[in-house]
Amino acid sequence: MVNRIRLATVVATLNAPWGPAWATICSFDQICVDAEPCAAAPLKIVLTEGTRPGEVQLTSVEGAVVMRLGRSDFGGFLLGFSERAVHVLTTNDGRDARYTKHHFEGPVAVTHLGACDWDG
Repeated sequence: MVNRIRLATVVATLNAPWGPAWATICSFDQICVDAEPCAAAPLKIVLTEGTRPGEVQLTSVEGAVVMRLGRSDFGGFLLGFSERAVHVLTTNDGRDARYTKHHFEGPVAVTHLGACDWDG
């Protein structure tokens, strides 16, 4: 429920003409590559307000991707594209998060398992 409230706040902020800037950190501790067993591999990403309504910028050590915000009754998602991959971040009503990159080369899917700190 907390995540749904936070997600609603993010949506309202993104749709406001001069909403306050915000940032959320997501931390991942597992990586899963296609059907291989998952392994320990830390990754942090930062989500910040985009430059247009409904946009979120995802920044990691690999660079930045502009994402579009979506939601359902069960959680939220961000969807974005880079030159080499499709990026999807999904969250549930809690803090749990999955960040998957579907790389065009291969093709191969890389999923990071972790959580987002919606409370700041």
